[in-house]
Amino acid sequence: MYSSIDPVSTIESSKAELQNILKDRYRINKNISQDLTTAECRQLINILSTESQGLEKLLTAFAEKNSNLGRNNANLGRQRSIAQKRVERLQVEFQELQQTIEQIESNKSLLESRKCQLEQESAQLETQIESLQTQ
Repeated sequence: MYSSIDPVSTIESSKAELQNILKDRYRINKNISQDLTTAECRQLINILSTESQGLEKLLTAFAEKNSNLGRNNANLGRQRSIAQKRVERLQVEFQELQQTIEQIESNKSLLESRKCQLEQESAQLETQIESLQTQ
């Protein structure tokens, strides 16, 4: 499937160059090969360039799975971000509703107090009216 790589050409290569070969020819992302040493990268390239297609198929399957997982992680990250923003909006709305409820309860208390006061005044006025009518 992949052309053979000359092992001698990889001897002088830097780790970054070896990682590029792994990525370009075998679809092994740098985040996977970053924990490998330069010698391990070189050895992996030599194995992959000389081994059977079975190993290449396995490696392709791993690369595809890694790609799918990366896409899934990106989607989940977007969904998490959307959910976090929604939670923040709901929290703000909740705070606003709590303040509105507190204000309504305060107004209700003031109105009840005023109602009692007016009832007392009304009762006093009725008493005065009755007293004036009897005179």
